Amino acid sequence: MSLMSDGTLVVGGANNVIAIWPDGTRRWQVSGLGAIFSAGPTVGPDAHVYGIANPFYGGVGAFEISSEGVLVRTIGLRTNVNGQSYPYRVVFSSTDWFACLPPPAVGGGAGELHSFRLGGGINWIRSGQGQALRLANGSIYAQRTDNGNNYGAYLANGNVAWSHSFNTFGVPQFFPNSGPDGSVYQVAGGSRLVKFSQTGSVVANRTYGYWTLQYPAVRPDDSLILMNGSYNLTDPREIFAARQDGSIAWTLKLPKEGDVFVSPMSVMSFSPDGQTVYQGMTWNNYDPDTHTYLYAVRTGNVPGPRALP
Repeated sequence: MSLMSDGTLVVGGANNVIAIWPDGTRRWQVSGLGAIFSAGPTVGPDAHVYGIANPFYGGVGAFEISSEGVLVRTIGLRTNVNGQSYPYRVVFSSTDWFACLPPPAVGGGAGELHSFRLGGGINWIRSGQGQALRLANGSIYAQRTDNGNNYGAYLANGNVAWSHSFNTFGVPQFFPNSGPDGSVYQVAGGSRLVKFSQTGSVVANRTYGYWTLQYPAVRPDDSLILMNGSYNLTDPREIFAARQDGSIAWTLKLPKEGDVFVSPMSVMSFSPDGQTVYQGMTWNNYDPDTHTYLYAVRTGNVPGPRALP
């Protein structure tokens, strides 16, 4: 899900990329791309739409669509990939776009971080999986899976900028996020949040009293880190806000919808002023009127940025 500058909403899935005018009417639709997307669709700096349709399901691979709904090009990718489907975003520089392809379905091997040129072609392919991030210094963060280094960043030319072994922090969760200063927030080992500077130094390394954490997101003023937490499989999921010093600002238990607790299903997105955060939630599988939920949560007025100890 992504927005054009004129407010057009771009969504994808079930073989289609669809653009929707702000009034809710359909602007255009491109079909036949593939049943499952590994990344995107995401609007780029040139107003074109980019993404990867998973080849495991017969997808076309990488694709580019013009702002008017014309399929500009596709780029075939490795077909031996697993069927992972996560809402990964494409990230951009002024000349390139970046996204990860899942690991092979059989035979073992690593996921692949791809660097594509805006306008067509592949720059390079490196080990990487999960959500890629473009940091303020231009480097690209991804979860490296070669040589046991599961955290790391690449320079724009594909050379390794820095890396850390997963043995130090635990197995990473697939959805890291970055803050306004370019820092990386990575959930690891289930209940640990690690903050890396954009040059790879460990700024903070904290555990919280949850069985598992998910989907870190940093408020635009850098004052709060929002995450989802759960104590076990049966208790309600929570959204909680931690200050930069590690203390908890507030906690919100997610309710039931149709007698079933909802669970987070996507990364959080902030309003420009940081006062509201949005997150998609799972559907109720037992409800004959199956649908998903979009939650909007006020983040509250809290003190501004605070230095880490």
